[in-house]
Amino acid sequence: MNYPLTASQASYVEHRRNLAAQADFCVKWLQVNGLEVIAVSDGPRITVRNSPLCNKLEGAVQGYSRGPKGVEHYKTVIRFDCEVRWKIEVAS
Repeated sequence: MNYPLTASQASYVEHRRNLAAQADFCVKWLQVNGLEVIAVSDGPRITVRNSPLCNKLEGAVQGYSRGPKGVEHYKTVIRFDCEVRWKIEVAS
């Protein structure tokens, strides 16, 4: 039996639908510009494979995260309200 959605549930569904459409647009834009998309996660955060084309994205900020596998360095840039991220190698 299907029950109608409450207002908050409908709002959440609409929000998720908008995020999915936004991420889809970003992925298509990145692919058209020659970047290989590896993963898409909530946010939307899009992970691309590092390539010389990544250096052409203006406004990139370098960051790092620590985890069980050690320190991971990456660069991030915002395009169309999506966070685009790629791993970088840092000389020790």
